[in-house]
Amino acid sequence: MKFELDKRDTLAIFKLKEHRLDSTISPAVKGEFVTLLSADGIQNMLVDMTEVSFCDSSGLSCLLVAHRICNNNGGLFGLVGCQPAVEKLIGISHLDRVIQMYDNIEDAVVDFEIQMEDLEDELPEEGEEDEDPTKDPFYDPDLDTFQRGGSAPAAGKRRAAADDDEFDGGDLDEFNDDAPGDDDSYPDFDDSFEDEDLSPRKRK
Repeated sequence: MKFELDKRDTLAIFKLKEHRLDSTISPAVKGEFVTLLSADGIQNMLVDMTEVSFCDSSGLSCLLVAHRICNNNGGLFGLVGCQPAVEKLIGISHLDRVIQMYDNIEDAVVDFEIQMEDLEDELPEEGEEDEDPTKDPFYDPDLDTFQRGGSAPAAGKRRAAADDDEFDGGDLDEFNDDAPGDDDSYPDFDDSFEDEDLSPRKRK
């Protein structure tokens, strides 16, 4: 498996010099991604796909692994120069809605540098998060009082957002089992949504 690697501070540009990203090389590519993104300081990655004319599901899988690692580390991930067949597969898989795509490496690097600066500006300065907890958008005064040794928060009070992440649907199933059979007892819920936030992010 042949590739070129260009490291620029926290950004790594990985150019795959193979015509096929399939099951014959995808495990090796995935291993390189994991090793690279485990290195100190590397949070952001651009994968140059200009020489790749074919990609299968295993190839998409290794790209998603790199995207997930970057995302979990608070970094960015993008693809550059995808050929028509590869771009079509990515579109069919709807991955173009979550992976940033660029036509050339120059535009990709410029856009990534801007985004990385924005991410750095959003990070709180050292000790800032301890100065005023009320700046937290999920701040709950009753819960804060309780955690500091005061009285328990009132029943039914919304808890911190971290607790919401632990919901796995089990409570909803239990609620449905106990609910009366009359469907008119509860209002109808509109579970439709617009996926405007998932629009393609291809940069020209």
